[in-house]
Amino acid sequence: MSNTTLSVMPFGGLRENGKNMYAVTVDEYIFILDAGLKYPESDLLGVDVVIPDFQYLVEHQDKVAGIFLTHGHADAIGALPYLLSEMSVPVFGSEITIELAKLAIEAEPLTKDFNDYHIVRGDQEVEFGDVTVSFFETTHTIPESLGIVIGTPEGQIVYTGDFKFDTTASPYYRTDLLRLAEIGRKGVKALLIDAAGTANIGQSAHESEIATYIYDGMHHHKGRIIVAAVA
Repeated sequence: MSNTTLSVMPFGGLRENGKNMYAVTVDEYIFILDAGLKYPESDLLGVDVVIPDFQYLVEHQDKVAGIFLTHGHADAIGALPYLLSEMSVPVFGSEITIELAKLAIEAEPLTKDFNDYHIVRGDQEVEFGDVTVSFFETTHTIPESLGIVIGTPEGQIVYTGDFKFDTTASPYYRTDLLRLAEIGRKGVKALLIDAAGTANIGQSAHESEIATYIYDGMHHHKGRIIVAAVA
């Protein structure tokens, strides 16, 4: 019987769109999963961004093993400059995620000199005592998105980040289904998963279908086209 102490603490992203952030504590280690922001509702006049309240993490920063990022959108990396201005801990993510994180971090005077970045891939593992942090490739609207697996003596904690299934996805966007099966065979203690759209019945459109629709609309239009994108 394992005597491992295990807890999962959400700091944002529950019942809200954005501000994704969890902390998984395994004995003496704290693993931070994403550090995102959200943009304010229209009634929050004068507020530029909303970030998680991570005072608890600041007070226990000596236990933080690192910050592990799923992807490079603001809802996953936007709060990094604010967090890293309070503590200095390693940041892990895919190459493009790290590069996007650097843009945000280096733009802030208090964090512009931070340089403790670690690039990881979907087939890599990082060990912290009895805990192994590994990754798996997922499909999202940004390349090199990764899910995160925290392997503990009590079982695996799996965090997907934002993702979708799309069998037509091009390289750098593909979900590693074999890796997902491997994770499932080992058993999952807890699954932390993005739930946006789960109430919708049916299949979502493939990205390739959306791309064709957009291309055809632009190709046959003679005037000016203005495009707005969420991410």
